[in-house]
Amino acid sequence: MKSYRPIIVVVALALGTLGACGGGGDDDTKDTGAAPATTEASGTDDAVVDEIQGLLDAEIAEPGPAWDTPFPTPPTGASVAVRMPGRDDIVLASGKSVDGTPFDPEAAFNIGAVTESFVQTVAYQLIDEGALDPNATVDQWLPKQPNADRVTIQMLLDHTHGWAGFADASYGLMAADPNRRWTLPEVLASVETNPPVAKPGGLSIEGAGVAATALIAIVEDVTGSALADLVETRIAQPTGLDDTAISDGTEPAGFEDGVLPFEGRRLDTSQYPHTSYNSYFAAASANSTVRDLLDLLDVWANGDLFTTDRAPGPGRFLADRTNDMDVYGSGVPFNGFCPCDADGANVSVIAIGRVPNSPFTNNHVLHYADGVSVVLHFNSGEVADRAPLRQLADAIHEAAASS
Repeated sequence: MKSYRPIIVVVALALGTLGACGGGGDDDTKDTGAAPATTEASGTDDAVVDEIQGLLDAEIAEPGPAWDTPFPTPPTGASVAVRMPGRDDIVLASGKSVDGTPFDPEAAFNIGAVTESFVQTVAYQLIDEGALDPNATVDQWLPKQPNADRVTIQMLLDHTHGWAGFADASYGLMAADPNRRWTLPEVLASVETNPPVAKPGGLSIEGAGVAATALIAIVEDVTGSALADLVETRIAQPTGLDDTAISDGTEPAGFEDGVLPFEGRRLDTSQYPHTSYNSYFAAASANSTVRDLLDLLDVWANGDLFTTDRAPGPGRFLADRTNDMDVYGSGVPFNGFCPCDADGANVSVIAIGRVPNSPFTNNHVLHYADGVSVVLHFNSGEVADRAPLRQLADAIHEAAASS
Protein backbone atom coordinates (compact mmCIF):
# COMPACT_ATOMS: atom_id res chain seq x y z
CA MET A 1 0.00 0.00 0.00
CA LYS A 2 1.37 3.36 -0.89
CA SER A 3 1.50 6.09 1.71
CA TYR A 4 2.10 9.81 2.17
CA ARG A 5 5.08 9.12 4.41
CA PRO A 6 7.68 11.43 2.70
CA ILE A 7 5.70 14.44 3.90
CA ILE A 8 6.85 13.76 7.46
CA VAL A 9 10.13 15.60 6.96
CA VAL A 10 8.46 18.54 5.23
CA VAL A 11 5.77 18.90 7.88
CA ALA A 12 8.50 18.86 10.49
CA LEU A 13 10.19 21.73 8.66
CA ALA A 14 6.88 23.58 8.58
CA LEU A 15 6.57 23.03 12.32
CA GLY A 16 10.01 24.52 12.77
CA THR A 17 9.05 27.54 10.65
CA LEU A 18 5.99 28.07 12.85
CA GLY A 19 8.10 28.03 15.98
CA ALA A 20 6.58 24.79 17.20
CA CYS A 21 9.95 23.21 17.92
CA GLY A 22 10.02 24.70 21.39
CA GLY A 23 6.41 23.75 22.04
CA GLY A 24 5.08 20.23 22.48
CA GLY A 25 8.24 18.22 21.76
CA ASP A 26 9.13 15.12 23.76
CA ASP A 27 12.82 14.28 23.92
CA ASP A 28 12.15 10.67 25.02
CA THR A 29 10.60 9.13 21.93
CA LYS A 30 10.05 5.75 23.61
CA ASP A 31 8.15 6.96 26.71
CA THR A 32 4.36 6.92 26.32
CA GLY A 33 3.61 8.28 29.79
CA ALA A 34 1.08 6.84 32.22
CA ALA A 35 -0.79 3.57 32.07
CA PRO A 36 -2.92 2.82 28.97
CA ALA A 37 -6.53 3.98 28.84
CA THR A 38 -9.22 1.48 27.96
CA THR A 39 -12.87 1.39 26.98
CA GLU A 40 -14.57 -1.98 27.23
CA ALA A 41 -17.35 -3.35 25.06
CA SER A 42 -20.61 -4.40 26.67
CA GLY A 43 -22.28 -7.74 26.18
CA THR A 44 -19.10 -9.38 24.86
CA ASP A 45 -17.03 -12.23 26.30
CA ASP A 46 -14.62 -10.65 28.79
CA ALA A 47 -11.84 -13.04 27.83
CA VAL A 48 -11.63 -11.86 24.22
CA VAL A 49 -11.90 -8.23 25.31
CA ASP A 50 -9.01 -8.75 27.71
CA GLU A 51 -6.95 -10.55 25.08
CA ILE A 52 -7.39 -7.81 22.48
CA GLN A 53 -6.74 -5.13 25.11
CA GLY A 54 -3.54 -6.90 26.07
CA LEU A 55 -2.34 -7.01 22.46
CA LEU A 56 -2.97 -3.28 22.04
CA ASP A 57 -1.44 -2.38 25.42
CA ALA A 58 1.70 -4.36 24.64
CA GLU A 59 2.28 -2.48 21.36
CA ILE A 60 1.94 0.90 23.08
CA ALA A 61 3.92 0.00 26.22
CA GLU A 62 6.80 -1.63 24.32
CA PRO A 63 6.74 -0.47 20.70
CA GLY A 64 8.07 -3.23 18.48
CA PRO A 65 10.19 -3.35 15.32
CA ALA A 66 7.53 -1.62 13.22
CA TRP A 67 8.50 1.69 14.84
CA ASP A 68 12.27 1.15 14.89
CA THR A 69 13.05 3.92 12.41
CA PRO A 70 16.24 6.04 12.22
CA PHE A 71 14.35 8.65 14.29
CA PRO A 72 11.99 6.43 16.33
CA THR A 73 8.58 7.99 16.80
CA PRO A 74 6.21 5.34 18.08
CA PRO A 75 2.59 6.29 18.72
CA THR A 76 1.45 7.67 22.05
CA GLY A 77 -1.95 6.04 21.65
CA ALA A 78 -3.95 3.53 19.67
CA SER A 79 -7.54 2.39 19.23
CA VAL A 80 -9.16 -0.70 17.80
CA ALA A 81 -12.67 -1.74 16.81
CA VAL A 82 -13.65 -5.34 16.10
CA ARG A 83 -16.92 -6.59 14.63
CA MET A 84 -17.91 -10.25 14.85
CA PRO A 85 -21.07 -11.65 13.23
CA GLY A 86 -23.86 -11.86 15.78
CA ARG A 87 -21.80 -10.27 18.58
CA ASP A 88 -21.42 -6.81 20.10
CA ASP A 89 -18.66 -4.66 18.65
CA ILE A 90 -15.47 -4.33 20.69
CA VAL A 91 -14.04 -0.79 20.86
CA LEU A 92 -10.87 -0.25 22.90
CA ALA A 93 -8.02 2.22 23.35
CA SER A 94 -4.57 2.27 24.86
CA GLY A 95 -2.09 5.00 25.72
CA LYS A 96 -2.51 8.77 25.62
CA SER A 97 -3.47 11.52 23.20
CA VAL A 98 -0.85 14.12 22.31
CA ASP A 99 -2.22 16.41 25.05
CA GLY A 100 -1.65 13.76 27.71
CA THR A 101 -5.29 12.77 28.21
CA PRO A 102 -6.41 9.14 27.85
CA PHE A 103 -6.67 8.10 24.21
CA ASP A 104 -10.31 8.26 23.09
CA PRO A 105 -11.41 5.24 21.02
CA GLU A 106 -14.53 7.13 19.87
CA ALA A 107 -12.67 10.18 18.53
CA ALA A 108 -12.25 11.12 14.89
CA PHE A 109 -8.83 10.93 13.23
CA ASN A 110 -7.31 11.32 9.78
CA ILE A 111 -7.75 8.10 7.78
CA GLY A 112 -5.14 8.78 5.11
CA ALA A 113 -5.56 6.95 1.82
CA VAL A 114 -8.82 5.32 2.89
CA THR A 115 -10.00 8.59 1.31
CA GLU A 116 -8.93 7.19 -2.05
CA SER A 117 -11.59 4.50 -1.67
CA PHE A 118 -14.19 7.24 -1.15
CA VAL A 119 -13.09 8.82 -4.44
CA GLN A 120 -13.19 5.48 -6.23
CA THR A 121 -16.62 4.72 -4.75
CA VAL A 122 -18.04 7.97 -6.14
CA ALA A 123 -16.42 7.33 -9.53
CA TYR A 124 -17.85 3.81 -9.74
CA GLN A 125 -21.28 5.13 -8.75
CA LEU A 126 -21.12 7.66 -11.60
CA ILE A 127 -20.06 4.90 -13.99
CA ASP A 128 -23.00 2.77 -12.85
CA GLU A 129 -25.32 5.73 -13.46
CA GLY A 130 -23.95 6.33 -16.95
CA ALA A 131 -22.65 9.78 -15.99
CA LEU A 132 -18.98 8.84 -16.41
CA ASP A 133 -17.49 6.79 -19.24
CA PRO A 134 -14.76 4.50 -17.89
CA ASN A 135 -13.16 4.35 -21.35
CA ALA A 136 -12.91 8.14 -21.71
CA THR A 137 -9.37 9.48 -21.74
CA VAL A 138 -8.47 12.10 -19.17
CA ASP A 139 -7.25 14.67 -21.70
CA GLN A 140 -10.72 16.22 -21.92
CA TRP A 141 -10.34 17.25 -18.26
CA LEU A 142 -6.58 17.24 -17.63
CA PRO A 143 -4.79 17.64 -20.97
CA LYS A 144 -1.38 18.40 -19.42
CA GLN A 145 -1.07 15.23 -17.35
CA PRO A 146 1.35 12.58 -18.67
CA ASN A 147 -0.08 10.50 -21.53
CA ALA A 148 -3.44 12.20 -20.97
CA ASP A 149 -4.69 11.12 -24.40
CA ARG A 150 -3.98 7.45 -23.54
CA VAL A 151 -4.85 7.20 -19.85
CA THR A 152 -8.51 6.36 -19.24
CA ILE A 153 -10.80 6.74 -16.25
CA GLN A 154 -10.64 2.97 -15.78
CA MET A 155 -6.84 3.11 -15.68
CA LEU A 156 -7.03 5.65 -12.87
CA LEU A 157 -9.33 3.28 -11.00
CA ASP A 158 -7.28 0.16 -11.75
CA HIS A 159 -3.84 1.66 -10.97
CA THR A 160 -2.68 1.11 -14.54
CA HIS A 161 -2.09 4.77 -15.44
CA GLY A 162 1.70 4.67 -15.20
CA TRP A 163 1.94 8.00 -13.39
CA ALA A 164 4.60 8.84 -10.81
CA GLY A 165 3.78 9.80 -7.26
CA PHE A 166 4.14 13.15 -5.55
CA ALA A 167 7.76 14.26 -5.91
CA ASP A 168 9.86 15.86 -3.17
CA ALA A 169 9.44 19.26 -4.83
CA SER A 170 5.68 18.93 -4.44
CA TYR A 171 6.05 18.39 -0.71
CA GLY A 172 8.12 21.54 -0.48
CA LEU A 173 5.41 23.53 -2.22
CA MET A 174 2.80 22.24 0.20
CA ALA A 175 4.87 22.94 3.31
CA ALA A 176 5.99 26.44 2.34
CA ASP A 177 2.75 27.89 3.69
CA PRO A 178 0.87 25.60 6.12
CA ASN A 179 -2.16 27.93 5.96
CA ARG A 180 -2.46 27.85 2.18
CA ARG A 181 -5.67 26.40 0.75
CA TRP A 182 -4.68 24.62 -2.48
CA THR A 183 -7.03 24.22 -5.41
CA LEU A 184 -7.08 20.97 -7.39
CA PRO A 185 -5.77 22.69 -10.56
CA GLU A 186 -2.82 24.01 -8.54
CA VAL A 187 -2.05 20.60 -7.10
CA LEU A 188 -2.30 18.83 -10.45
CA ALA A 189 -0.20 21.52 -12.15
CA SER A 190 2.55 20.86 -9.59
CA VAL A 191 2.85 17.20 -10.67
CA GLU A 192 2.12 17.34 -14.40
CA THR A 193 5.82 17.49 -15.35
CA ASN A 194 6.74 14.39 -13.32
CA PRO A 195 7.90 11.71 -15.79
CA PRO A 196 5.66 8.63 -15.81
CA VAL A 197 7.06 5.45 -14.30
CA ALA A 198 5.35 3.08 -16.74
CA LYS A 199 3.39 3.02 -19.96
CA PRO A 200 -0.40 3.15 -19.65
CA GLY A 201 -1.89 -0.29 -19.12
CA GLY A 202 0.56 -1.82 -16.65
CA LEU A 203 0.12 -2.00 -12.88
CA SER A 204 1.75 1.08 -11.33
CA ILE A 205 1.07 1.80 -7.67
CA GLU A 206 3.50 4.69 -7.24
CA GLY A 207 1.11 7.37 -8.45
CA ALA A 208 -2.04 6.18 -6.67
CA GLY A 209 -2.42 9.46 -4.78
CA VAL A 210 -1.94 11.54 -7.92
CA ALA A 211 -4.45 9.38 -9.81
CA ALA A 212 -6.99 9.76 -7.00
CA THR A 213 -6.47 13.54 -7.04
CA ALA A 214 -7.14 13.55 -10.78
CA LEU A 215 -10.30 11.51 -10.19
CA ILE A 216 -11.46 14.10 -7.65
CA ALA A 217 -11.12 16.85 -10.26
CA ILE A 218 -13.01 14.76 -12.80
CA VAL A 219 -15.93 13.70 -10.58
CA GLU A 220 -16.29 17.26 -9.31
CA ASP A 221 -16.48 18.52 -12.90
CA VAL A 222 -18.97 15.82 -13.94
CA THR A 223 -21.28 16.38 -10.97
CA GLY A 224 -20.75 20.09 -10.31
CA SER A 225 -20.29 19.23 -6.62
CA ALA A 226 -17.28 19.31 -4.31
CA LEU A 227 -15.80 16.03 -3.04
CA ALA A 228 -16.91 16.86 0.52
CA ASP A 229 -20.54 17.10 -0.65
CA LEU A 230 -20.25 13.95 -2.78
CA VAL A 231 -18.89 11.92 0.13
CA GLU A 232 -21.60 13.27 2.42
CA THR A 233 -24.55 12.62 0.09
CA ARG A 234 -23.35 9.44 -1.62
CA ILE A 235 -21.54 7.63 1.20
CA ALA A 236 -21.93 9.11 4.69
CA GLN A 237 -25.68 9.80 4.68
CA PRO A 238 -26.83 6.55 3.02
CA THR A 239 -24.76 4.47 5.45
CA GLY A 240 -25.36 6.53 8.60
CA LEU A 241 -21.77 7.64 9.06
CA ASP A 242 -22.19 10.64 11.36
CA ASP A 243 -18.47 11.12 12.02
CA THR A 244 -17.01 10.66 8.53
CA ALA A 245 -16.24 13.65 6.32
CA ILE A 246 -13.67 15.28 4.06
CA SER A 247 -11.71 17.78 6.16
CA ASP A 248 -10.98 21.35 5.09
CA GLY A 249 -8.35 21.64 7.82
CA THR A 250 -10.76 22.53 10.60
CA GLU A 251 -10.95 19.37 12.66
CA PRO A 252 -13.87 18.29 14.91
CA ALA A 253 -13.79 18.56 18.69
CA GLY A 254 -11.73 15.82 20.28
CA PHE A 255 -9.82 15.09 17.07
CA GLU A 256 -6.91 12.72 17.71
CA ASP A 257 -3.77 14.40 16.42
CA GLY A 258 -0.61 12.41 15.91
CA VAL A 259 3.12 12.49 16.50
CA LEU A 260 6.00 12.92 14.08
CA PRO A 261 9.80 13.16 14.33
CA PHE A 262 11.81 16.40 14.24
CA GLU A 263 15.51 16.67 15.16
CA GLY A 264 15.34 13.64 17.45
CA ARG A 265 12.25 14.87 19.28
CA ARG A 266 8.62 13.92 19.04
CA LEU A 267 6.32 16.74 17.99
CA ASP A 268 2.58 16.59 17.53
CA THR A 269 0.44 17.77 14.64
CA SER A 270 -1.87 19.80 16.86
CA GLN A 271 0.93 22.41 16.73
CA TYR A 272 0.49 23.32 13.05
CA PRO A 273 -2.42 24.13 10.70
CA HIS A 274 -3.84 21.22 8.69
CA THR A 275 -5.14 23.39 5.85
CA SER A 276 -2.28 23.05 3.38
CA TYR A 277 -1.84 19.33 3.94
CA ASN A 278 -5.55 18.51 3.65
CA SER A 279 -6.08 20.63 0.55
CA TYR A 280 -2.89 19.53 -1.22
CA PHE A 281 -3.40 15.86 -0.39
CA ALA A 282 -7.14 15.91 -0.97
CA ALA A 283 -7.09 12.15 -1.57
CA ALA A 284 -5.88 11.66 2.03
CA SER A 285 -7.98 14.33 3.74
CA ALA A 286 -10.93 12.42 5.24
CA ASN A 287 -11.62 11.98 8.95
CA SER A 288 -13.56 9.11 10.45
CA THR A 289 -13.85 6.96 13.58
CA VAL A 290 -13.19 3.29 14.20
CA ARG A 291 -16.95 2.62 14.50
CA ASP A 292 -17.74 4.37 11.21
CA LEU A 293 -14.98 2.41 9.49
CA LEU A 294 -16.54 -0.85 10.63
CA ASP A 295 -19.77 0.23 8.95
CA LEU A 296 -17.88 1.23 5.81
CA LEU A 297 -16.26 -2.19 5.62
CA ASP A 298 -19.71 -3.78 5.77
CA VAL A 299 -21.09 -1.82 2.82
CA TRP A 300 -17.91 -2.06 0.77
CA ALA A 301 -17.79 -5.81 1.33
CA ASN A 302 -21.39 -6.43 0.29
CA GLY A 303 -21.53 -3.83 -2.49
CA ASP A 304 -24.54 -1.92 -1.11
CA LEU A 305 -23.26 1.45 -2.30
CA PHE A 306 -23.50 0.41 -5.95
CA THR A 307 -26.25 -0.46 -8.39
CA THR A 308 -24.11 -3.04 -10.16
CA ASP A 309 -22.27 -5.97 -8.60
CA ARG A 310 -19.08 -4.55 -7.09
CA ALA A 311 -18.81 -6.88 -4.11
CA PRO A 312 -15.47 -8.71 -3.88
CA GLY A 313 -15.51 -12.21 -5.29
CA PRO A 314 -14.06 -14.48 -7.97
CA GLY A 315 -12.50 -12.52 -10.78
CA ARG A 316 -12.20 -9.31 -8.76
CA PHE A 317 -8.60 -9.91 -7.68
CA LEU A 318 -6.24 -10.81 -10.50
CA ALA A 319 -3.05 -12.83 -10.05
CA ASP A 320 -0.96 -10.43 -12.15
CA ARG A 321 -2.07 -7.38 -10.14
CA THR A 322 -0.21 -7.96 -6.91
CA ASN A 323 2.20 -5.60 -5.19
CA ASP A 324 4.07 -6.96 -2.18
CA MET A 325 1.25 -7.90 0.25
CA ASP A 326 -1.52 -6.12 -1.67
CA VAL A 327 -3.77 -7.31 -4.50
CA TYR A 328 -5.43 -4.66 -6.64
CA GLY A 329 -8.78 -5.84 -7.91
CA SER A 330 -11.06 -4.71 -10.71
CA GLY A 331 -14.35 -2.94 -10.12
CA VAL A 332 -14.05 -2.55 -6.33
CA PRO A 333 -12.77 0.50 -4.42
CA PHE A 334 -10.36 -1.30 -2.09
CA ASN A 335 -7.59 -3.87 -2.11
CA GLY A 336 -7.14 -7.48 -1.07
CA PHE A 337 -4.36 -8.69 1.17
CA CYS A 338 -2.14 -11.76 0.94
CA PRO A 339 -1.20 -14.49 1.72
CA CYS A 340 -3.10 -15.52 -1.37
CA ASP A 341 -4.14 -18.76 -3.02
CA ALA A 342 -3.80 -18.82 -6.79
CA ASP A 343 -6.83 -19.94 -8.77
CA GLY A 344 -5.92 -19.65 -12.41
CA ALA A 345 -5.85 -15.98 -13.32
CA ASN A 346 -7.35 -15.01 -9.96
CA VAL A 347 -6.34 -15.11 -6.32
CA SER A 348 -8.31 -15.54 -3.11
CA VAL A 349 -7.27 -13.27 -0.26
CA ILE A 350 -7.74 -13.48 3.49
CA ALA A 351 -9.09 -9.93 3.81
CA ILE A 352 -10.13 -6.83 1.88
CA GLY A 353 -9.49 -3.27 2.99
CA ARG A 354 -6.86 -0.54 3.14
CA VAL A 355 -3.65 -0.03 5.13
CA PRO A 356 -2.77 3.65 4.71
CA ASN A 357 -0.60 5.98 6.75
CA SER A 358 0.16 9.70 6.78
CA PRO A 359 2.51 11.82 8.92
CA PHE A 360 0.30 11.35 11.95
CA THR A 361 -1.87 8.30 11.45
CA ASN A 362 -1.43 4.63 10.67
CA ASN A 363 -4.47 2.47 10.03
CA HIS A 364 -5.44 -1.11 9.25
CA VAL A 365 -9.01 -1.32 7.95
CA LEU A 366 -9.66 -4.99 7.17
CA HIS A 367 -12.70 -7.21 6.56
CA TYR A 368 -11.66 -10.86 6.81
CA ALA A 369 -13.07 -13.73 4.78
CA ASP A 370 -14.75 -15.21 7.88
CA GLY A 371 -16.82 -12.04 8.37
CA VAL A 372 -14.77 -10.50 11.18
CA SER A 373 -13.72 -6.86 10.68
CA VAL A 374 -10.78 -5.14 12.40
CA VAL A 375 -10.05 -1.40 12.40
CA LEU A 376 -6.71 -0.58 14.04
CA HIS A 377 -5.50 3.01 14.44
CA PHE A 378 -2.21 4.45 15.72
CA ASN A 379 -1.46 8.16 16.09
CA SER A 380 1.92 7.96 14.36
CA GLY A 381 2.61 7.40 10.70
CA GLU A 382 6.33 6.80 11.07
CA VAL A 383 6.78 3.10 10.35
CA ALA A 384 9.89 1.15 9.40
CA ASP A 385 8.15 -2.12 8.59
CA ARG A 386 4.42 -2.54 8.09
CA ALA A 387 4.50 -6.34 8.45
CA PRO A 388 4.51 -6.37 12.30
CA LEU A 389 1.44 -4.13 12.40
CA ARG A 390 -0.31 -6.37 9.92
CA GLN A 391 0.60 -9.30 12.17
CA LEU A 392 -0.92 -7.44 15.12
CA ALA A 393 -4.15 -6.87 13.16
CA ASP A 394 -4.17 -10.57 12.27
CA ALA A 395 -3.62 -11.52 15.95
CA ILE A 396 -6.57 -9.37 16.95
CA HIS A 397 -8.64 -11.05 14.23
CA GLU A 398 -7.61 -14.50 15.46
CA ALA A 399 -8.54 -13.62 19.03
CA ALA A 400 -11.99 -12.51 17.89
CA ALA A 401 -12.54 -15.37 15.45
CA SER A 402 -11.64 -18.04 18.00
CA SER A 403 -13.80 -16.64 20.80
